[in-house]
Amino acid sequence: LAAAYLLLDKFSYKLLGYLGISTVSWIGIMFVLLGATRNLEKRQKEEYGNTDKYKNWVASTWSGWMLPADSSSTSGTEPNEIT
Repeated sequence: LAAAYLLLDKFSYKLLGYLGISTVSWIGIMFVLLGATRNLEKRQKEEYGNTDKYKNWVASTWSGWMLPADSSSTSGTEPNEIT
C-alpha cells in the first residue's frame, strides 16, 4: 500500500497490466509446484511405501501443500482409448 501511495501520481494501466500478469504467473507457478509435490509423494509412496525407513520419515516430516488427487484417474495400468 505504501508503494501504491508513492506511485499515485505515476499510476497507469501499464502498471496495472504488469501486476495482473505477475499475479497470473505466480498462480501458474504455484499450480505447477503443488502438482509436482503431489506426483512426487505418490511416486515415493509406490517405490518405498513398504519400507520402515520410509514410514518413519513420513511420520516425522511434512510434505507441504499439494493439490488433491485426481478422482477421475484410473488405476493407471490401462492407457486411455482414443476415439
